Amino acid sequence: MSLVARYVHQHAGDEGLRRVHAAAGLGAPVEALDDERHWFTYEEKIALFEAAAAELDDADVTRHMGERALLLQVGTGLRVLLRSLGSPRMVLANVARVAPKFSTVATMDVLELGRTHAVISYELRSDKVPHRLDCLYHQGLISVIGPLFGMPLPEVDHPECQVLGAPRCIYKVRWARRHGRRVNAHRKRQHL
Repeated sequence: MSLVARYVHQHAGDEGLRRVHAAAGLGAPVEALDDERHWFTYEEKIALFEAAAAELDDADVTRHMGERALLLQVGTGLRVLLRSLGSPRMVLANVARVAPKFSTVATMDVLELGRTHAVISYELRSDKVPHRLDCLYHQGLISVIGPLFGMPLPEVDHPECQVLGAPRCIYKVRWARRHGRRVNAHRKRQHL
């Protein structure tokens, strides 16, 4: 929950982070929040999300957290790995393989993958209670694929949601086409 800790700390300081930790009722010390190797249960994650939303008075706080994951320097090794895939399309093509490293209570699958769009499903186990802040968190994290490659945040729509009774969440992602390499190659040829 390093991203939660860093985001809350940035917006509310040490005291705000302590209040969020206390409100979430976690057994682990506050320092564990910034330890990327420490695992929290799904219920603890949701408690942290709710406490952060209340502390920062932001109903969409988890989407904002996800969108700022790169700026908050979270998951440095993972960023390098994802960037090595070369494009948003390739990152999303591998989402099903990467998802189990972050959650043992949900699955993610790629339902459709195009040059500048993807449809991703997220299905929380039936013994867990879906939560709106978790859906927003995933939308924010998915949107990081744009800035990861020097592009703007992609559009992430959420037309089907387990919170509203759907069998799984659906995220429709659209990103800008990258033209930088072709433009630069063309410019180099003009200068020769």
